[in-house]
Amino acid sequence: MEPATASKIAPAVAGSRALDDLIMGSDEAKEMATKTNSSSIMSKRSVERLYYPDETHFFRYFVRKFQRRAPLINRGYWLRLRAIDVVVRKFLTCPSSRKKLVINLGCGSDVLPWQSYARYNAACENVLFIDIDYPDLMQKKRAVVLETPELKALLGEHYIVGESDILLRSRRYCQIGCDLRQLQQLRATLETFLPLDDCDVLFVAEVSITYMDTASADSLLQWASTVGKVRQYPTIESQRRRFLDRGWADVAIWDLWQVWSDDYFVTSTERSALDRVEPFDEWEEFILFARHYFIIHALGPGVNLERPEWTLARAAAPQNQSPERSHIDVTAHCEKSPKRRYGEAIIASNSRGEQSLLHMGGLGSNGRADSCDIYALGRHTELEHLPPTIEFDPVPDQQRLRLNVALFGAKCVNFGSGWLLCGGLGQEASFLGGDFVFIDNDGSGLRTAQVLRPNDQSAAFPFMVGCAAVASPRGVLIIGGGATCFSMGTFWEAGVYSIKIPPRSCVQIDDHSRALSATTIEHIATSRIVSSGVAGKQAPAHSEKATAIQVPRVRLGTDNAFKDVLMDAKPVIIEGLHMGKCVKTWTPQYMAEQVGEQTEVVVHESHRDSEKMDFNSKNFDYVSDHFGKIIAQMESGARMYLRSLSRDKPSEAPANLELDFPRLAQDFCLPPELEYIRDNFFSSVLRVSGRVNMWLHYDVMANVYTQISGAKRMILFPPSDVANLAFAPGASSSSIDVFKALDAKTRTPDDTPGLAGTHPHEAILGPGDVLFLPALWLHAATPLSNMSVAVNTFFRDLESGYAAGRDVYGNRDLAAYEKARLDAARMAKSFQQLPLETRRFYLSRIADELRQAAEGA
Repeated sequence: MEPATASKIAPAVAGSRALDDLIMGSDEAKEMATKTNSSSIMSKRSVERLYYPDETHFFRYFVRKFQRRAPLINRGYWLRLRAIDVVVRKFLTCPSSRKKLVINLGCGSDVLPWQSYARYNAACENVLFIDIDYPDLMQKKRAVVLETPELKALLGEHYIVGESDILLRSRRYCQIGCDLRQLQQLRATLETFLPLDDCDVLFVAEVSITYMDTASADSLLQWASTVGKVRQYPTIESQRRRFLDRGWADVAIWDLWQVWSDDYFVTSTERSALDRVEPFDEWEEFILFARHYFIIHALGPGVNLERPEWTLARAAAPQNQSPERSHIDVTAHCEKSPKRRYGEAIIASNSRGEQSLLHMGGLGSNGRADSCDIYALGRHTELEHLPPTIEFDPVPDQQRLRLNVALFGAKCVNFGSGWLLCGGLGQEASFLGGDFVFIDNDGSGLRTAQVLRPNDQSAAFPFMVGCAAVASPRGVLIIGGGATCFSMGTFWEAGVYSIKIPPRSCVQIDDHSRALSATTIEHIATSRIVSSGVAGKQAPAHSEKATAIQVPRVRLGTDNAFKDVLMDAKPVIIEGLHMGKCVKTWTPQYMAEQVGEQTEVVVHESHRDSEKMDFNSKNFDYVSDHFGKIIAQMESGARMYLRSLSRDKPSEAPANLELDFPRLAQDFCLPPELEYIRDNFFSSVLRVSGRVNMWLHYDVMANVYTQISGAKRMILFPPSDVANLAFAPGASSSSIDVFKALDAKTRTPDDTPGLAGTHPHEAILGPGDVLFLPALWLHAATPLSNMSVAVNTFFRDLESGYAAGRDVYGNRDLAAYEKARLDAARMAKSFQQLPLETRRFYLSRIADELRQAAEGA
């Protein structure tokens, strides 16, 4: 099989456990490989349609419905395709009298043979393309080829359809279904075409076999070519050496940022032309993952393929020699902290000297974040009111550094004696988000940079791109971070890390940094940052502390009385209803017997010893356990909350007490007075809670809350208060602790935003009480006993207008609102190019029209 060449593109770092576990040959691996192939082909189809309008499109036949990908994904896949195309073109156009084979290992639905014949037809006259992948995947590909005239044309008039390893065979194109670990079988199958030793062979593998286990990948590499798992070969140079050690005579390797920057692959004219297809500004994300992918081009002994000497030198050269490594100790904290990247962090102290770390702004999992994550530095749980402390100072021009430290996604920390750059990606290939660069003044007026590297044996280390950083007593705290890969999705760094820098290093920590003395770090809350008003428009002042009024109690004297309650659309506590014998029978022991001691249920469990649950910060875990055990823990006041779901279809159907817990449901019924609810029934939810509060939220559907055992306190607000309770646009939950704010003896700045200007109503519920909750009334609940049991029945109180599609919780906003939010986004976008004052002028007038429409004007 000599001479031969190999081309491989692969991730340069292991991105996730899922990728590490993708071992060739297992059923799970096959399923994951199929999913990876589907996603990849969708992205390549997007690139094909947008960036190659004048070429014949082949990916279209493997994609049922076109989906335009984001610019970052499009550009990333364009670069991957270009890197492979350049190497394939060089191979095809290189003069040779021998037969040429292009063997695509783990090809999936790739269309390399068709693209090559379309682009370089004259060079493909003596070339055979062979696609190899799992048999079941190749059978699907064969079916598409045979059913599509545009693809079938490559086969010519004479071809053979087989049922063994060779699924499809023709003079120009063949398909093989094979497990790549079975090297002897693969070799024997390939030899049936023609002796490989008499051919020039190019092996191509785009990402696919990167997922093989290392031993199998090394064996395949020894036989032909691969990159395989990268944990054992973590650097560009180690991958190059890996090929050389396994018999390849000449190895060139580029990461994709070098590919992008090198005219050998992409000219400056071609780079500029891409911007005419679609605008692009995600350069930080692009360079990050371009640095984490590489293409390797290896030549067998005796092969002379023209490549510029300067290109080979740049591609094959080892990384810059790193300075002596410092032994940096790393400690991980808060592994389940909220997701946030490109935020900012500060240290704040309360009047008792207790310190907290605030991580705010940036991007969260749902887009731009208008919230602040609060971490206790030490063993305390509360943070007092924080005055604004932001300052802006001029930055003087600095002389050029001796080391290029222009880094994407890095953070800079001022230590007094100099500045510490944390993470980021730069022109230097060695900077991959895991380095510290300390910049100081060497006394001659020049700035010098010294690189600090972590200890190789560190148990944990942060991903320092898009992170926040603050100085600590002996180093730095790193919070959050993350980035989006154009093919693997978004990675989040969800922890807090303390980095200890040794005293003998170049970093000298001043007294200001030593003020931080905590040894424990714990996430305690997430608060939404809410503006008190639009610039230039003062929000109304509310000097009086909000005071709750009691929800009235009523009895339904007639069968139509409940309709009057509905028409009034205000909460009431209904007394005297016969809801069955549940109030008497539903003891903890009885419920466990009727439901089943061993029945699995899922509950919310508070992260820490706090009664306040917060949906926005997710300060709880979803825990699955036996019903009997859960009930026993709640009876003792455990901080747990059970909200029942459909037993058979929890992700598809709403809860229904009769279907989910039929033996319990025998004891509960809706009386004749609530016939309207039975006729318009949507769901019935069993709610069992320990000592935890339910966060402030609203329900789109009206409902009745039947207290069966224990006692509950609820605070309710009319829909008109929503603007004063820190509900983000499109969100149905708020992080405000209404009980703390309402029970405070005096109003302080801490409850801004809080309850000022609101109209709270209070309901105290005991066994047998039925609370009517009108739609959109905001409410929160807290237990007055160790355990509370209730049934919450939702019903449709509107004839139409509910959102179409699946709505398990009955809490999707009305269809008109969902559509209006899309219209509002388009409207706002149409004003973005106008000056600020012009934009404010017109959008405020539109807002006035909407307010008038809300009042029926």
